[in-house]
Amino acid sequence: MYAIVVTAHNGYGSSLPSERLRVFTHTSEVFAPRNEDGEESASVESTMPELPNIRSCCEAKGMTHRKCLDKMCDPQKTDLATLPDFMVCAPWSNISFTCLANNIDHTPCCRARGIPAACFPLCSGKISTLDFSLFKCLRFMSEYSSCLFQGYGVLADPPSMIRTVAKADSFIILDWDKPKRLADTIITYHVKFRRLGEGDDYLTVVKKNPPLILEGLEPEVYYEFYVVSVNQYGKSEASPRLITRTQPAEVVDEPEPVYNMTKCCQASGLLPQCAPLCSYNIKLSDIEKLGPACRAQMAVIVRCAAGGRDHTPCCQRRGVPTACMTICRGVMPHTTNGGGSGSSGGALSSNSYSSNNSTTSSDCLSYAGNILQCIEEGTESIPGPAEDVHAISVTNTTITLAWRQPGYEASAPTVATALNKEASDKDFASAATSISTANANNGDSVNSSNANAHVTGGDASASTTATSTTDDDDIDFIVQYGKVNNMTLYETVAKLENVSIKQQQLQYKY
Repeated sequence: MYAIVVTAHNGYGSSLPSERLRVFTHTSEVFAPRNEDGEESASVESTMPELPNIRSCCEAKGMTHRKCLDKMCDPQKTDLATLPDFMVCAPWSNISFTCLANNIDHTPCCRARGIPAACFPLCSGKISTLDFSLFKCLRFMSEYSSCLFQGYGVLADPPSMIRTVAKADSFIILDWDKPKRLADTIITYHVKFRRLGEGDDYLTVVKKNPPLILEGLEPEVYYEFYVVSVNQYGKSEASPRLITRTQPAEVVDEPEPVYNMTKCCQASGLLPQCAPLCSYNIKLSDIEKLGPACRAQMAVIVRCAAGGRDHTPCCQRRGVPTACMTICRGVMPHTTNGGGSGSSGGALSSNSYSSNNSTTSSDCLSYAGNILQCIEEGTESIPGPAEDVHAISVTNTTITLAWRQPGYEASAPTVATALNKEASDKDFASAATSISTANANNGDSVNSSNANAHVTGGDASASTTATSTTDDDDIDFIVQYGKVNNMTLYETVAKLENVSIKQQQLQYKY
């Protein structure tokens, strides 16, 4: 068995895969019928017998009506008979049904195929007149015709050894052996099945050759199956029934999302009425409806949407204006109202405009789809910020930091090479200041041109890199630092639940 999916590709990308198709390849081996001991046996009969001449029988018994001869004296057309045919041919019913029976009592077959007892006189051929009570047998004329052909010996035998090859929670693979009689005349097989306890109606699947992959079943449910052979004359008797149960449904562990925007909004105190806006599947109608009421909460929503990630490269590729670019970093653009008062939450209100490039908030709103797509994609690929960053050791020459890797409760230690502790404060100061004296003096982080290089020997850089050693992601941590002359301290206390902190140490000269 093969599972097949198809995808379409062009120069811009590919489509999603099609629905999965399961196919069984045919085997070159011909499965011969088996006897009761399970051993292969030769076909009892492979030559089709000749049909009896029913029309000649009817004519010999005195039937002259041409239409009745065509319809009621041809076993291949009896299943096409209608109520007017029954009424017109009623005077010759004793002749037609006697000749159709061909001196064979087909009652056992009629009983096995579900024909009611009131119609058994038709099956036995012992009928004198056709009264109105027999008109209800019209709906069973197809089964009656199959019984006639079975009695004539032109129908193939039913398949044998019906069995399950494999089964799962939603599909079953059925296989069977070809019948002993007239296997070469079979055109197709009809597989009948039903769910036990759900009425007597069977569903039918047509299959030219076994095996059959039957999909769309329910897990842990009993099903009943049987197969009939079909040739040019009709359907065989039913094969022995097979009752089997599908497997329990497989429990699929849904992967936890890398980032939970809703959890961030709740932790940040977002008002409950603004919760519909805290979603990557936000609707434009929600923005228009809740935007004015939640204007003061937009900064929280934008910050939680970004998730501490910088999505600027994606936003640039998607043509987001420069004035709206801060949203891609989780910061609302600075806006002013008509009266000139500044507002950090008015970028999405209809009457505000940005101080950069005179881009109005409606312009940013028109790029909301691009921004949200970049942000949602970025949460799957861009690492979040390091968590719980704190100093665990401070000396006169070194600072040792520890943090928790983003998205993981525990992570392998990340260590950067320590700076040469013998370097003097003057040497370090000159090295740091030479990169950006103004920035260092103002307390900003210092960006070094060799920020991705490990600090070694006596070189002192304002930026160093630490590489994660976990198997899940390959993340580099860049620590940027600079000398601060004037500093205001803010202390934020956060409650961390079920947090396992793994120390990741960086030592560098300060």
